[in-house]
Amino acid sequence: MFVDVQSDLVETPKRRMVIPLIESHHLSEKLNKMLFTKIHINGEDYRLMIIELSSVPVEVMGEAIADLSKYADEIGDAINLIF
Repeated sequence: MFVDVQSDLVETPKRRMVIPLIESHHLSEKLNKMLFTKIHINGEDYRLMIIELSSVPVEVMGEAIADLSKYADEIGDAINLIF
């Protein structure tokens, strides 16, 4: 599962910038919680794998399953930490 973080200001034909998600229970609770933001989707907790931010072909995206706009500030802060 991915979070699409591509800005509408940047157009990259047939590609999107994404951050993979991993189920929270796979990671230690000792991790940097700002860098690995917790996201709640359909009753499950996930963590952003911000260190794996990458560009992927639109063909691998699939359908949107949740609106994560309420996490926009946290996601932006995590991206800013790595740049």
